[in-house]
Amino acid sequence: GHIRAVKSQITWIVHELRARLPSMRLHLAFVGYRDHCDKERLLSLPFTSSVSDFRDFLANIRARGGGGDGPEDVHGGVQEAARLDWAVGGAATRVLIHIGDYPAHGRQWNDCPGDSFPEGDPNGLDLEALVRQLRGLSVQYTFGHITGHTHKMCRVLNEALEESYIDSKDMASVDLVAEIVTTSLHTSVASTVGTLTSALGEALPGVKLSDDMPMWECVPKDEVVVKRATRVEEVSSLYADASPHSTRVFQESRAEVQIAPLPFAHGESRVAR
Repeated sequence: GHIRAVKSQITWIVHELRARLPSMRLHLAFVGYRDHCDKERLLSLPFTSSVSDFRDFLANIRARGGGGDGPEDVHGGVQEAARLDWAVGGAATRVLIHIGDYPAHGRQWNDCPGDSFPEGDPNGLDLEALVRQLRGLSVQYTFGHITGHTHKMCRVLNEALEESYIDSKDMASVDLVAEIVTTSLHTSVASTVGTLTSALGEALPGVKLSDDMPMWECVPKDEVVVKRATRVEEVSSLYADASPHSTRVFQESRAEVQIAPLPFAHGESRVAR
């Protein structure tokens, strides 16, 4: 369900990020992991600036396997993520969005009763060392919890690192995927800009505005999904114990958008970093 959500919402996510951060050069990568008994244990796509290539890669991903014991090959997945070229394009902001329903193998990381490898990763990988490697690469780490089984793993890692390095988010509902991903990335960019500004000891240069009308015939079009929230008809839907789904009913339609390379100098333009 969550992989399907990313597949269907990636175009909207990218459009939202471009709208919030128009000068951002976005690169996307994907790492998928299953378990040690699976034929295709790891699947990865190196960083690419092509949203269509990323979407096409995801189209062939299916969530299956898992070994039947609960825990998954998180060690292998994190190792694969650490091997990515995080410096691609001179990226200052580097964010890993890790979405999972089960933790790593090993009693240190999980309380699952049927762990096939209770002593830890059978290949001898050290999860704490791998996460430290990501931190050393200046990668900001967000973990989306699909279930409560992964809470212990993230808590133990943060305790070992002596800081709240892993930012935990509740992703039990697939409806939250796009919102949490865009918010996390936007917050990470703002944090990076603030850090760089403090390091430089001076304000960032002003954003360049343009008085020229864009040549729209040369600006690529992005297909987007437009979601319109339906009106709440009953006040009871807003009560504290009411189902949250009653106020999250959307009507979807498709549209095409074009994003000019520079903000307009006049009109209803807004500039954000």
